[in-house]
Amino acid sequence: MAKENTLTRARRKKGYAALAAGDNAAAARAFAQVCAHRPHDAEARCMLGIAQARQGQWREAAGQLRQALRFRPDFPEAHLNLGQVLELSGDLAGAEHHFRAALAARPELADAAFSLGRVLLHFGRFAEAERSFAAGLAQQGDRVDALVLRGRALHQQGYLPQARALYEQALSLAPESASALCARAAVQADMGELETALTGFRRAQALAPDFLEARIGEVSTLERLGETATAQTRLAALLPAHGAEPLVLLARARLEPPGSAALIADLQQALADPGLSATETEYLSFALGDALDAAGDYEGAWKHYQRANRCHGADFDGDAFAARMAARRQNWQREALRGAARAGHGSTRPVFIVGMPRSGTTLVEQIVSSHPQVAGGGELETLPSLINEMSAACGRAAESLAPEHFSAADLEHYAGCYLAELERLAPGARRVTDKLPQNFINLGLISLLFPQARVIHCRRHPLDTCLSCYTHNFSARHPYSYDLDDLARYYREYRRLMAHWADTLPLALLTVDYEDLVREPETVSRRLIDFLGLPFDPRCLAPHTNPRRVLTASYRQVRRPVYGSAVGRWQHYARHLAPLQALVEEEGAR
Repeated sequence: MAKENTLTRARRKKGYAALAAGDNAAAARAFAQVCAHRPHDAEARCMLGIAQARQGQWREAAGQLRQALRFRPDFPEAHLNLGQVLELSGDLAGAEHHFRAALAARPELADAAFSLGRVLLHFGRFAEAERSFAAGLAQQGDRVDALVLRGRALHQQGYLPQARALYEQALSLAPESASALCARAAVQADMGELETALTGFRRAQALAPDFLEARIGEVSTLERLGETATAQTRLAALLPAHGAEPLVLLARARLEPPGSAALIADLQQALADPGLSATETEYLSFALGDALDAAGDYEGAWKHYQRANRCHGADFDGDAFAARMAARRQNWQREALRGAARAGHGSTRPVFIVGMPRSGTTLVEQIVSSHPQVAGGGELETLPSLINEMSAACGRAAESLAPEHFSAADLEHYAGCYLAELERLAPGARRVTDKLPQNFINLGLISLLFPQARVIHCRRHPLDTCLSCYTHNFSARHPYSYDLDDLARYYREYRRLMAHWADTLPLALLTVDYEDLVREPETVSRRLIDFLGLPFDPRCLAPHTNPRRVLTASYRQVRRPVYGSAVGRWQHYARHLAPLQALVEEEGAR
C-alpha cells in the first residue's frame, strides 16, 4: 500500500507539472492513472476533466467533472470547471447552475463570479450580471476583462457615466486593450462624443485589425455622423467574411433601403440560429420587424416585434409606478404651491419638452433649435441628477418631495447648477431646450426651480405612441415599453399626471399634437416660436437641414423633411392592440 501511495503521489505530481507546462495530453494520462487506482478521488477526476477540456474533449471532461461532484458534491473547482465546459458546449442554463453552486460553496471564488456574469450577459440579465462582476472584482480588482464586461452590463442598462468609468479603469491597467478601447468608444458614441468615439474605434482596429466589434463601431459612428457613403464602403468590405454576423446584419439594417428583400432573408436566416444570445435575438428581431413593416408585411412584422419584446423581458412594476405618480399628485396641490418658495433668478432660458417617448419630442426640438437664438440640449440628465441630490439632502425619496421641503436659497442653489450646465452647453443662447420626455414627472419641482421656464408638452394618438414604443428597442430606462399592458398603464399614469399639472401649476405650458404638426407644419412651428417669445425665423420650416447632432432614437427621421406617413400606423396592427384600445375611449380620438 505504501508503494501504491507513493506511485499515486508521483503520478499526481506528474499530472500537475504537465498541466503547468501546457502538455494536456500527458496530464490527462497521469490523472487517468490516478483515477484507475483511486476511483473515488474527486480531485483527480476534476484535474482529468480539466486536462480533457483543454484538449476540446467536452463530453469526456463533463463526465469526469460530474464524477468528481458525485464523490464530493460541494467541490467548488469541479462546479466551476464543469460550468465552463457546459458554457463552451452551449448549455448555458447548466453552466449557470454550476457557477452558482461554485459560489455557494466558495463565495470568494472570483472566477466563478466572472463566469456567472458572462452567462448572465448572454441571457440579457444585465443587472444580475453587473452584480456578479462586481462581486468578482471585489476579490480581483485588476481583471481587465471583468472590468470591461461589468461596464457592458451597465452600458446596456443605460448607466453611461458609470460604464465609462469602468472602461477608463480597465485602460489604466491595460492601455493597449482593444476590447476596452472599443467599449469606451461605444459609450462615447452614445454620450454624443462621436468624433472621439470614431478615433477610439480606429485605434482598437489598429491594435486588433480583425476585431469585428471595432469595425462595426466605426461603421455605425460614421452613419450617425451623416457620412453614409463612407459607412457603406466600410460595411461592404466586411460582407464577404462576416456577412452572417449579427453585428453586420444590424449595421446593414441601418444602411440599406427599408424593406430590402435581401436583408429580410438574411435576418430570417440569422434568427434561425439556436446559438444566438438573448440580446442578439432581441436586436435582430426588432430589425426584422422594422424591415417587414417597411415591406408592408405587418403580420410578419408583429410576430418579430413580439419575439423581440419577449426576449428583452418586462420588469416594470406598474403598482409601484402608479403609487409614485399618486404621491406626486397628492404632494403637489394648488394650496401647497401657493405659499411655496421659488428660485429668484428670473431666467427664461430653459425650455422643457416633455411627453411620452415617440410623441414628436425630437421633431419639436429640431424645429425650435433651428432658430438661431435657440440651442438644442437634447435629453439632459442634469435635472434628474439634481433631483437625486435634493432627495438625499431631504432624506426623502423623489416621489415624497413636496413644496414645503425647500427654501428659496435651496432652490436658487440647485437652479444655479442647472443654469450653469446650460451655459456650458450653449453659451449665450437665449433659450436652451431640455428634451428628456420623462421630465413630465418633475414639472412640480421645475415650477419652483424655474418659474419663468416654458414647457412644451408633446402629444400623439395614444395607439400610435404606444405602438411606436413597443416596436422600438429602447434602453432599460423604458422598462414599461416591452409589454402592451405595461404600456397602457404607464400611458394612463402619464396622462393623469399631465392633467394634474395643467390644472395646478403656474408654468407657461403649450401642448402640441403631433398630428397637427405634420399636417400644418408652418402653423404649428410659428406657434412654437411665438410661445418661446422669439421672432419667427424661416429656418424653422426646414428642420431637416438643422446641422445639430441628434442622439436619440429619432436621429434618422429628423434628417428627412417633416412627413406624416407615421400618422395612423397603429391601424396596420389594430387586431393586436386590444390592451391599448381603452386608451382611445378614455381620451377620445383626436
